[in-house]
Amino acid sequence: MKPDYILEDDNVIDNILAETEGDEDSFYVHGIEYKIHKKFELNEEREWVLCRKVR
Repeated sequence: MKPDYILEDDNVIDNILAETEGDEDSFYVHGIEYKIHKKFELNEEREWVLCRKVR
């Protein structure tokens, strides 16, 4: 089963983008292509990032 969405802290997504040489429109996690869908501000320093699978 491949998840359609992932939700991570912004620093985790930043690390994934750097490690995979991806960008907000296309990056891979466990061989699945995702893109950033929406960001949720938690406070001035932290966001949650909702990413959706690219079909």
